[in-house]
Amino acid sequence: MARQPLEVVRDKLAAIGDWTAENVHHAIQATADELEVGMGKVGMPLRVAVTGAGQSPALDVTVHAIGKSRSVERINKALAFIAEREGQAS
Repeated sequence: MARQPLEVVRDKLAAIGDWTAENVHHAIQATADELEVGMGKVGMPLRVAVTGAGQSPALDVTVHAIGKSRSVERINKALAFIAEREGQAS
């Protein structure tokens, strides 16, 4: 399920003080490590949430270029969409 990785990575991205591609990469990697999953389990939902596409340039560079507030906002929208879909499935 994509919800948990998105929630964790959102919080880690939001906590970054010095918004660099390197720090974005560390947040994504830390999320995968914390959840004990591969980078794809974090990267793919994050890529779709932030870019709306299944493919993009390097994810850390892409998220950095989009910016902190816009990235977090897009992740929140994706989480709201997932919650809505989960509610409909019940």
